[in-house]
Amino acid sequence: MLGNNDAAGIASVIRARGSSGMVFCLSMYWWMYTNVSTRIREFLYRFSLSLVTYREYGDHKKAIDIWRKETLPVYKGDLGDHPWTASTLRYMAGSYKALADGNSEPENVELALMYSRRALELQIKLLGVHQDTAHSHVDISELLVIKKEFKEALDELEKALEIQREVLGEQHESAMNTRKKMVEIWSIVESNQLKSERAFPCGM
Repeated sequence: MLGNNDAAGIASVIRARGSSGMVFCLSMYWWMYTNVSTRIREFLYRFSLSLVTYREYGDHKKAIDIWRKETLPVYKGDLGDHPWTASTLRYMAGSYKALADGNSEPENVELALMYSRRALELQIKLLGVHQDTAHSHVDISELLVIKKEFKEALDELEKALEIQREVLGEQHESAMNTRKKMVEIWSIVESNQLKSERAFPCGM
């Protein structure tokens, strides 16, 4: 049976995330109350609050602090290599990326890349060809674009698209969005090449 704090946590998730929050809560709390220890249950509750109260409302530093100091140690200690650990790493990467947006602190991009790659490594090991694995390839590509490493970004998108085609189908929205991102990067690359040619024309 859910307590008052649990009900408040569910309400806050639903308010912040709408129908997707409803699905998130139902799935998470079903696992919390049927499949995990009390210790994990408590930290899942903390996880949901950090996700909604801090990450969704822009306090990424606080969310990262909870995930790094509280959530990850418990997941690693009690669950070991687990998809939930990979998801937490991906959420941390997303918050570091949000901190990097609009400022000139390259360390946030590097931290986002580090956690994204750790998440991807776990997903490849645990899930293999899976939509979550594709998501992490896309995450990494976006960070590489920030670093202007366009070739590497395209490589990641190609890996994502290959998975999406196999798991979701060619015409799925995720696959189409990935192709759109690839076109956008190619456009940037071609624009840069054109500027370079104009700046250094042949024969000069």
